[in-house]
Amino acid sequence: MLQESLMEKVGLRMKDWVMETGEFLNKGALVLVGPGHNGGDGLVLARELHLAGVEVSLWCPFKIKRPLTAKHLSYCISIGITQLKSEPDASDQALWIEALFGLSQTRSIPKEIGRLLKTREECMPGHLISLDVPAGICSETGKPFEGGSAKAFATLTVGLIKRGLVQD
Repeated sequence: MLQESLMEKVGLRMKDWVMETGEFLNKGALVLVGPGHNGGDGLVLARELHLAGVEVSLWCPFKIKRPLTAKHLSYCISIGITQLKSEPDASDQALWIEALFGLSQTRSIPKEIGRLLKTREECMPGHLISLDVPAGICSETGKPFEGGSAKAFATLTVGLIKRGLVQD
């Protein structure tokens, strides 16, 4: 129950921040959903944006591993949020919300995800935010893992300071 409550509070607060930067939502939002609780945070955010009238879609490149995340994914689909069946177009005008791994990152992201994130930054710089910690970045050191990482114009994080996010 604690995880559910925390995930709801995190998602709601992140929605408030994203809505305040509304010019980025003019073309909608795409949430990149990871297999764990970071993905769940992204799904709560996706749900709340959708309910606020934002056009939202989801892309889940991995099998969902956490039951709570699977529950949120099922609900998002049930209320009409589109789930992409294939890799998104990196030049898509929507704001990308990267919720792939968060604090659980201990190794490189898959090469195809790293390539997609790099292409996204080349095509649409400044149109990606990350939740908790950008994919491919070590939360302790701030250094990217081999294979690429997300380049976020903003990272929305809660709770304790992620030491890697304040490293120069």
